[in-house]
Amino acid sequence: KYCPEQMLNIICGRYLKFAKEKNICIKCICDKDMPESLLGDAGRISQIVNKILHYTISMTDKGTVEINVFCEKKNYANLLVIKIKSEYVSIDDKEKTTMLDYSSNNILGLYYYGSNEITMVNQIINSLSGEFGIFDYMNTGIEFEIKLPQLRID
Repeated sequence: KYCPEQMLNIICGRYLKFAKEKNICIKCICDKDMPESLLGDAGRISQIVNKILHYTISMTDKGTVEINVFCEKKNYANLLVIKIKSEYVSIDDKEKTTMLDYSSNNILGLYYYGSNEITMVNQIINSLSGEFGIFDYMNTGIEFEIKLPQLRID
């Protein structure tokens, strides 16, 4: 059992100094309708968000890194949706494929540190029965989207 908003605030707080050193703003948005408590693996979710946030800030040279957290209803469960977006980061298709295709990653080799981190995140998300997407907005930004099934506790 964990509080998604509290978890988000703690994670964002960890990266404020790193972002400030790079002259980047971190914007954390937790939906007002977010349940106060969810049942899920808070440790793994924190690990996922930490790794993607670190990668995104590392690859961002200016602007804002935005984190949106909200819930979507899907059948019997709630999906915790986490979107991490940066305005000034872009990745090519080859790198995106490497990040998403963790099964062949060891054979192909890693392009650089970030690919390894994101590949590991993809494995964790898959182990939690979640979904992971990387969206490149034609050299205007990148967005990582994580969807994880969680049980709502009222």
